[in-house]
Amino acid sequence: MYASIRVYHDAGSVDELARVLEEGFLPAISTMPGFRAYYAVEVGEGALATVSIFENPDGAEESNNVAADFIREDLS
Repeated sequence: MYASIRVYHDAGSVDELARVLEEGFLPAISTMPGFRAYYAVEVGEGALATVSIFENPDGAEESNNVAADFIREDLS
């Protein structure tokens, strides 16, 4: 198994960020080959950590590309 871990700092409301990730980012990666799970955890001080789990390194790496695009387009 392979994981991609991201931490979002100073993103405003953690609840709003979690909603945006669940409605926008999760659907984008959940159809990728090898996708197994996605978790989001509030880590305090307005930060949210996410963990994407894949069966193969290619899926984890591609999720990083999708995340970069999502952040640029939807979270900026």
